[in-house]
Amino acid sequence: RAEETGTAAAEGVDIKVLEQLREAGNQLFKVGDNAGAVARYTQLIDTLKPRMAPGGTEHSGKRPEVHKILLATLANRAQCHLNLEDYKAANRD
Repeated sequence: RAEETGTAAAEGVDIKVLEQLREAGNQLFKVGDNAGAVARYTQLIDTLKPRMAPGGTEHSGKRPEVHKILLATLANRAQCHLNLEDYKAANRD
């Protein structure tokens, strides 16, 4: 089911779906499941990054809320990596 949601977000970049995916990661983080949160955040990041790149559907900057979601998700994932003591991964984010 999560993969279907990720696919829907990739096709339509629906802000509500993106926020739901991020919130799913946040909930995992809150209960201490850092690895699970990383997986959920990565799903969202992998959905958004190609769209933010030059030539991507969100590259023009017409919807800054999409960029804001990507940045917040990268920060959240970096914190999870720090909690897991994966400092190189945290630095990449």
